[in-house]
Amino acid sequence: KGNQNMENQKIINKIKKLLALSERNPSEQEAESALLAAQRLMAEHGIIMDEVKEAEQNGDVVISAYTEFIARMPWWHRALAKVVAQNFKCDYTIHTLREDGKLTGRAARFFGHPEDVEICKTIYCYAVRQAGWLANVYAREYKKRTGVSSAGGIKNDFLNGFICGIRDKFKKQVEKNGWGLIVVCDEAVKRACEKEVTGKIHASKIRCAGSLEANAAGYRKGKQFEPVAGEIR
Repeated sequence: KGNQNMENQKIINKIKKLLALSERNPSEQEAESALLAAQRLMAEHGIIMDEVKEAEQNGDVVISAYTEFIARMPWWHRALAKVVAQNFKCDYTIHTLREDGKLTGRAARFFGHPEDVEICKTIYCYAVRQAGWLANVYAREYKKRTGVSSAGGIKNDFLNGFICGIRDKFKKQVEKNGWGLIVVCDEAVKRACEKEVTGKIHASKIRCAGSLEANAAGYRKGKQFEPVAGEIR
């Protein structure tokens, strides 16, 4: 029964997003498409409008969650935060921690509705661990095979590929399931995130080795990435 209620809530959340998009979409065709999709879901699952309105009253809460603060955040952590947030209905910032004017750490901070934030943070942390581990393994094997010792550059080539691969995997999944209107974070989430943005993170200079082989290997691993929480919800 608990699983059924959870699944029902996920469907209601999708209906809410579709209805919201139908109301504020400047494109008449897209607005009509969103409305029809919402109506179809309601009919298929026997959900009435009163249930959707009740969920709207209880679902306006926007929270944020920090990842672990680290002294030096690599460029690819930030890139992964962006890709994951865009595909799991959240927004994000990179939060800087300072003590006595000195930088002591940075962390990704995700904004969204409670269930979305929990999933987004879990996926991000898992992706960071996987990407870092896979890049290290590849760099060691590459050095052993070729004798080239520019581990940092090779790892960055691999990680560039990994991020492109995971981005394309999510994009394909969204297109396949028709989730383009579903995975976008809503206006309340965007506003909550914008209120917390106090500065800009300057782009890092990425030292790459220019290895197409490493980039392609990373891309393949990114395409094979399987989120621990399953598919996009």
